Amino acid sequence: IYIFFIIQWLKFDDDVVSKCTRKEAIDNNFGGSDDNLAIRNCTSAYMLCYIRDSCISEVLQDVPHDSIPLSVVRRIQDEKQIEAMRRKERSEAHLYLTIEIFTNDDLQMNHGPELIDLDEVKGRSFRMLKSMTFDDLHSHLASAMGFSKNQIRIWPFERRSNHTTRPGNCDTPQKTITEIAESKTSWRLYVETIVPDLDTQELPPFDFQTQVLFFIKYYDPFSKTLSFVGHLIESISQKFASLFPKLCSMACLPEDTPLTIFEEVTPNRVERINSDTEISQLEEVRDGDIICFQRSDISVEDIDIPTAPHFYRELYNRIDVIFYEKSIP
Repeated sequence: IYIFFIIQWLKFDDDVVSKCTRKEAIDNNFGGSDDNLAIRNCTSAYMLCYIRDSCISEVLQDVPHDSIPLSVVRRIQDEKQIEAMRRKERSEAHLYLTIEIFTNDDLQMNHGPELIDLDEVKGRSFRMLKSMTFDDLHSHLASAMGFSKNQIRIWPFERRSNHTTRPGNCDTPQKTITEIAESKTSWRLYVETIVPDLDTQELPPFDFQTQVLFFIKYYDPFSKTLSFVGHLIESISQKFASLFPKLCSMACLPEDTPLTIFEEVTPNRVERINSDTEISQLEEVRDGDIICFQRSDISVEDIDIPTAPHFYRELYNRIDVIFYEKSIP
């Protein structure tokens, strides 16, 4: 019950009255069972029926099977089957792992640091046997996504020592999910795919020794927006300047547009990169690194957030405050 003059939900449980949240007041008021619990939820309202002693034999007499409507019989059978399936799932839960996959479409929704907020954004979910090999998982995901196996590549998200989370390589196709994911209760993967609009039939091979996967963001100081524009796989022997035409194309800029590039090391650490630097010379270069760029041929003197590092600093120091109407529960 919601009490307006104290602005509080209260739970009346026989002779015990206690405070509860709005979510508890609504969610725990319908009985049933919780898939995450081994016990039933017994918080729905109940009704007592009083029967006169002399009428017990009449009211509680056996009900002939043929007098029960067929629709009721079918519904009870369906509920029993569903309950049996849930019981089986709970008993076999330790054999499975929940896997979430993310693609470039998911990353494009992020306009801040990192690639995606894995605590807030939910990817497409799969429940897979832990004993499955990474190669079998690769085949299963390709089929589920409507691709052939050579049209996708899987990059597991990894927690780095600097507390960022980025996709990394997994060159162990015969290892099981348990061996790779270790003790994780859920496993998140970035799935690289071919671009359907292009004539590419399959992804080119990836050399883990000589190539690197970069994720690319573009900063526009006029609109003060940071946008994910795609990813690149490049040879580590190249200079960053050689990437400029591709970067311009990704941001729909003229091919010869001068650029300034940065590396997003952490959300509060963004470092400028010399364009004449070889990729291999970048400190601790590894798959999943984030490269941010912006135009360098425009004046930013009168712009309050002129560069990508300024924008990242602004985001890092920002605090969002949400106001709620006090009288609305």
